[in-house]
Amino acid sequence: MVLSKRIARSCIHLGFVQLVAGCAGVACGAVAKSKLTGPVGATIGLWAVYFVVLGIICIAAGFFKESRILGIALVFEVIGMIIAAAGMIISAIFWAFLNSCSSSLVIGPVLSDLCACGVVGDITDYDVSCSDLRTVRNVTAAATIVYLVLAITSFIGMIYGCVGICCAPKEPRSVTVTTVNSPSASQAEAKPMIMTKLFKKKPQPPSGKNTNCKH
Repeated sequence: MVLSKRIARSCIHLGFVQLVAGCAGVACGAVAKSKLTGPVGATIGLWAVYFVVLGIICIAAGFFKESRILGIALVFEVIGMIIAAAGMIISAIFWAFLNSCSSSLVIGPVLSDLCACGVVGDITDYDVSCSDLRTVRNVTAAATIVYLVLAITSFIGMIYGCVGICCAPKEPRSVTVTTVNSPSASQAEAKPMIMTKLFKKKPQPPSGKNTNCKH
């Protein structure tokens, strides 16, 4: 069955938001990975590539108005909800950890613009500059917001998927039949009409008796 117009438009809009947010998350992960390698939190933004695929599936479901594609999108939305929640939590924890980075925590000879993270007694040294860590912190904060948006859109997508498949009225497929009249057929239909006109009797005037009165 074909999806209703309202559900189809909602799928297209939702898929577009997830596509844009997914690309933004991948960009944040790529920037963080270029500055800092090793921690899982630095590459958490790359998980958003999943939502790029999900956004394309939702747009396809709305464009083709196909309930089967919407069913596939519903399964992806459920998985995406879990991925978005995990990404949001991990990126938020890593962002809070990067807020503790400072050059004053460096043990030993202090190098130019070198940062360490953590608290006194539990210090992690990434051997990168403070400016690079600030960049990673900013993109990690952006990734946290992106995953929050993706979690919300995945939840909405689950609702639309359930409504579109189970509850919403569906439009039947329309089939257009085109008939072509050939010239021979049109001529065959025209001949009886001509013959009917030829053999049709002309209406006779009413017959009346002429009475001549002689005086």
